[in-house]
Amino acid sequence: MIQTSSEAVMVLRGDGVTVSFDPAELQAAILECFEATGTPESYLAEDAALAVEFAMKSSRRPRKVFTESEINTAAVKVLEQAGLAEVASLFSRRNYRFAFCRFTHSNILGCYIKFFIA
Repeated sequence: MIQTSSEAVMVLRGDGVTVSFDPAELQAAILECFEATGTPESYLAEDAALAVEFAMKSSRRPRKVFTESEINTAAVKVLEQAGLAEVASLFSRRNYRFAFCRFTHSNILGCYIKFFIA
């Protein structure tokens, strides 16, 4: 049996299958929403995806397994807090499978760690 590292973040999909979290997949989904809304700061899609991943890795949960819904909620919160409500709304409506004006990468990370530290 293959054992994942304690640092590995896993996603419990709706069909009950657990897969490794892929921040690139989340980033692509967020980027689509930036483009669809005509929001010019699309370079922030990577920062948002990394903020969600960092928050999950920083969680106090003994096992780093999160549902698609939890990841979607975290992504929406990251986008809303960054002042990207239109992008967040579209992301939420599209129900992706995991589904900022001038914030720095570290500011985004700091704001969202508390989402998973419970």
